[in-house]
Amino acid sequence: MRVISLLVIFLISVLSIISKASENNAINLTGVYGFDSNPHHLPESSNNIQEEYWKASMLIDTNYDDRFFFTANVNRSQFVVDERADTFDASAEIRIDSGFGFEDIDFGFEIAYGFESLDKTYVSQYTGFIGTFAGESIADRYDFDETNYQAKLKYNPYRTLEVALTYTAYYRIYKELEIAGLTNLNNDKTVYQLGLEYLSSDKGRFFFNGEYAKTIYEERLSRDLGAVYIADDLLILEMYDVNIGYIYDPEKGIHWEYKYNYQNQRDRASGYYNGVQGFISMTGRYAINDYHHIYGTLGYYKFSFKNQDNRILNPREEDAKERYGTDIKLSYEWIIATLFTTNLAAYADIGYAKYINKDIVFSYQQAYAGIGIRWSAF
Repeated sequence: MRVISLLVIFLISVLSIISKASENNAINLTGVYGFDSNPHHLPESSNNIQEEYWKASMLIDTNYDDRFFFTANVNRSQFVVDERADTFDASAEIRIDSGFGFEDIDFGFEIAYGFESLDKTYVSQYTGFIGTFAGESIADRYDFDETNYQAKLKYNPYRTLEVALTYTAYYRIYKELEIAGLTNLNNDKTVYQLGLEYLSSDKGRFFFNGEYAKTIYEERLSRDLGAVYIADDLLILEMYDVNIGYIYDPEKGIHWEYKYNYQNQRDRASGYYNGVQGFISMTGRYAINDYHHIYGTLGYYKFSFKNQDNRILNPREEDAKERYGTDIKLSYEWIIATLFTTNLAAYADIGYAKYINKDIVFSYQQAYAGIGIRWSAF
């Protein structure tokens, strides 16, 4: 199934490029060579070694008449020493965007179909080795194929305000492992989202996205507060997610985005899977001139996982899963050659992440750097 799906993505990508090579189309190819101090996000006790890697990616973003859109993204990373860190990710989306009016009211709608495939080896944070269950490897347990269907209705009550309602259905299929006692992670997920965007000026806009998501696992069971599976009670997770932010474009080539996120997840049984996550992030793009561009991301993240039971006076102590930390990344692009609507650029990036947890097993730091070439066209 995965091979067929990827072949479809490739064929549609080629047809999209051939059909209309204009300013509405874009293709980016990037190749990077670099070093990563901790690709598995393991604690210092695991004696991490610096890993050399090669990464390649392809992005295609095309549309016809601003109504029919196609996006495809393929990423491949390969590490020189530790092949467990190799990853492959491919995704594609086809979207139809149109609008209509009713008296003096403007509406718009979008219909989309998407697909994603991920291949990434699971490495245990406790041991630093490939995870096992009942003595057998579960290295590929988290590989999956996912399809999604989306419908969106947009409404503009004023010129400066857009309101959007979105419904998305996901179906994720994980690689099946024939191991006794190990259930699969296949699940259905539905997401309902309310989005608001307010144009405060011709240079900036505020946005708000609130969503409710429900995930139902096909085989995975809920647990009680003692971590024991609850018979005949499938795991159902409910999540509330809020994003609030501001986008600022003071002039051509300069872009800033500030965002705050809050996420609350609960299960429908004992509360064993309850969790809260939040982060503040800032991303930016600054064009020094037509040939030199700088990109950056800075974020602070916090996650807590709580076991709780309101039926007793002394609730169970938290499982020491709270983790907080920061990520920072800087990238530089130098366009060294142009020909008609194509660009060839040298690319470099550096990044650092550090996370702290009450349990040292979940604490880690990571540094990475890479240089490469990026080609873009149309």
